[in-house]
Amino acid sequence: MKQRLVIFDLDGTTLDSSKEGKRRLRVLCEINGISFNEETQARVYAEWGKPVIPMLITGLGISRKKAKQINQQWEIWDRVEPVALIRGARGVLASLKQRKFDVVLFTSRHTENAANVIDAHLLGNFFSLVVGIEGDAKGNLPSGIYKKENPASFRAIVSSIARMRGVADEKMKVVYIGDTVIDVAQAMDAGLNVIAVLTGEKKEEDFLRIGVPLENILLSVKEFPEWIKRFWR
Repeated sequence: MKQRLVIFDLDGTTLDSSKEGKRRLRVLCEINGISFNEETQARVYAEWGKPVIPMLITGLGISRKKAKQINQQWEIWDRVEPVALIRGARGVLASLKQRKFDVVLFTSRHTENAANVIDAHLLGNFFSLVVGIEGDAKGNLPSGIYKKENPASFRAIVSSIARMRGVADEKMKVVYIGDTVIDVAQAMDAGLNVIAVLTGEKKEEDFLRIGVPLENILLSVKEFPEWIKRFWR
C-alpha cells in the first residue's frame, strides 16, 4: 500500500489571504509613500504567488532594501493580526491526520514567517513539514532554497517524507493543492497529481488551460475529502 502525502499551499489555499493580502499591501504602500495605481497593481498581481521580496521589487519597481522593509512590516502585521483560514480548512486537515496521511505545507513565504502563521492558528500538529523558501522549519530538509517555480523542490519534499516513512519515492501517492497557475503547473511538471482551488484569484478556465482535469478543480479545500472518496482510491 502506498504512503499518502498531501502538499498544501498556504496563501489562498489554507489561508484566506488573497483579497486581504492585497488590501494589506495597498495600505503598506500608502504608509511607505509608494504609488499603488492601476499600472503598479497589474505588475504586482502578475507576480502574485511568487516569493514576496522579488514580487515587490518587480511589481512595485523598488529597491531590494525597500522590499525587505515592506516585507518585514507585512510579516509583523500578519503575526499581530493573523489572516483567517479558508472556511473548512481546519476540519480537512484534522480529517487527513485522522486517516494518517502525511501533510506538508509548502509556501513562498520565508520559513520562519510560515511557521509563525501556523502556530498562530494552532495547526502545527497537522503538518509533517512546514516548508518555506529556506526549507523546513525544523530542519528536516536538506539546506537550500525551496521555490515552487522549481519542480525539484516538490520532488525534494516527496523524497524527504519517503525517507521519514522508510519507503521508496515511487511508493508515495502524492497530491498538491494550490490556487495559482505557477505552483500548480510546476507541481504537475514534478510528476505530482494536482488539485486547483478557486479561493485565490484564478478561475476554472485558467487551470483547464494548463491541463488540470475538470474534476480536479475545486471551489475550496473543503471539497477535498469528497474528492478523495471519488478519485483517490
